[in-house]
Amino acid sequence: MVWFLKGKARSSDKKKKRVEPKVNGPQQSAFEEGSFSDFDDAVLHRAAQDAMAEVSDGLSPERKIETFITEKIAGEEPVISALSAYVPPNLIGGVLPHVGGVEDDLVIKAATQGCGTSNIFYKYSVHEGRVWYIAAPASDLSSFPDTWCPMILALPGQAAYWDMHHAYVFEKENKSTLLYFEEGGTDIVIQQGEPRFINARAQVIDSNYRNLHTYTGETPRWKHANLRDETLRRATLRILFGFGILLNLLLVIYIGTGAFVTSSVSEDIKQAERNTKEAVSKLEALSRDVRSSRIHPVLADLGLLLEEMEANEGTLVLYELQRDGRVKWDALVPEAYLNDVNARKVERLSTIDQHGRARVRGYLSWGE
Repeated sequence: MVWFLKGKARSSDKKKKRVEPKVNGPQQSAFEEGSFSDFDDAVLHRAAQDAMAEVSDGLSPERKIETFITEKIAGEEPVISALSAYVPPNLIGGVLPHVGGVEDDLVIKAATQGCGTSNIFYKYSVHEGRVWYIAAPASDLSSFPDTWCPMILALPGQAAYWDMHHAYVFEKENKSTLLYFEEGGTDIVIQQGEPRFINARAQVIDSNYRNLHTYTGETPRWKHANLRDETLRRATLRILFGFGILLNLLLVIYIGTGAFVTSSVSEDIKQAERNTKEAVSKLEALSRDVRSSRIHPVLADLGLLLEEMEANEGTLVLYELQRDGRVKWDALVPEAYLNDVNARKVERLSTIDQHGRARVRGYLSWGE
């Protein structure tokens, strides 16, 4: 079986166990006269069952308290395990054009005018380009701090909202609250009173009004105008404090890294200095060894001998340093060199050749 309500088909599987009112003649006549009777109670009870079945469709069985992001940042998440449902007596509602980023400010200004005080609790929902809100003076909730308002669920975009043609009722402790929308969604109307009258009023507006006391999902919490600013302030301070700690940590890491690099470079520089000093010491020792070696006088004697051979038109053909430290040299010299009394003492090795020169051999001692 399918019900057709305002152009929407709804399954009635969950409504098979509803109570069908039994109407007799007197009850029907009483209903026609406009008085409340058992027939009224039966109709209202059936409508409440239908609405309860609709609201419970698709809702999570686990109830969690809504947590605002600013509270998480500020470290002020709610510690209350559960909130109780309560509708403030001076609850108001309204609708505003949606302006992105300033929703809270717009709602606070409008709710302040409606409640006559700036000390208010409020809650809003953004849906289809408009902001739908309810609000109440904080004095209404002073004795009920750990509560939430079920009428929030009826706002467009919330869990229990169906459409603007439906009425929404919440009943608790012989007090009912009705919320419905003006034609075209131009305003929100909220009425409170005894269940008999409120339910009858809801039945006139919408025969299948929705009952909100069956909701079992996440509990939406009130926002407070003044506490919101304070929470934002603490959240901002917490963020700045976190950034300060992070900056200090990065600074410590930077300084530590710089000190480590500096110490490593300093150690390398010191090692380079030590290596340089060792190399200089080795060069100085080598220089001393070179200066103290016999090669210098030997080379000096070689130079003198070459000059002497050049002056006497001779040719040096052998210059050899022997194991005993003496230098053996051979040269081809003219016969005049052999007859020169000032010439070096040499040993003649050959006769005069065709060029008029003879091979001679001489010896030089170191430094001679």
